[in-house]
Amino acid sequence: MSACVRGAPARTGVAIAVRLREDRDDLSIFELVNEACFRHGASHLDPFPALDGFRAWLSGLGDTRFETVAEIDGQVVGFCGLYILPQRRNHCAWFFLGVRESFQGNGVGKRLLQTTIAAADILFGLGRLELTVFADNEKALSLYRKFGFEIEGRHRNFVHRGDERVDAYSMARIRAEAGPPNSVEELQERIRELACWLRSRLAE
Repeated sequence: MSACVRGAPARTGVAIAVRLREDRDDLSIFELVNEACFRHGASHLDPFPALDGFRAWLSGLGDTRFETVAEIDGQVVGFCGLYILPQRRNHCAWFFLGVRESFQGNGVGKRLLQTTIAAADILFGLGRLELTVFADNEKALSLYRKFGFEIEGRHRNFVHRGDERVDAYSMARIRAEAGPPNSVEELQERIRELACWLRSRLAE
């Protein structure tokens, strides 16, 4: 699922740092996915009652993953998890993205998505990225379209949200995949290429 439809006023001169998720980030991500804004605009799940339950859910999303957090002034304000599918769908991955409501409108979601797509293309050589987004989440739909995602279908009455039922779209981004690295040397080269790509974007 994707970021909340609501937003906050943009701040000027905000420095966003993106890094790999660590165990110490779990509480911040737990708080993010339990925000009313995220649950209203992006999640089909009930609130997690405890951190341990959230950790168990997150650990069950797949063995091959790429998870990042975004920080502003040392505070975790966003999360994006990329989860590669197994067996005959190992050229595909799905992801979900969330940004704390009070930090939306500052390019956090864009930076996380840039990093995730770069990892999917360069590091993992994937051919298909897919996601589900609520049909009334115009902000998220606009962001995904800018990155080449297209609507493939509409799920009517997808999820309960209070007293209403909300539709959702299936979206995907297709490219000619390079496939997974065939050796340690190729993996190291792809990591260097990804690092170079990220440095160039951070300098923008």
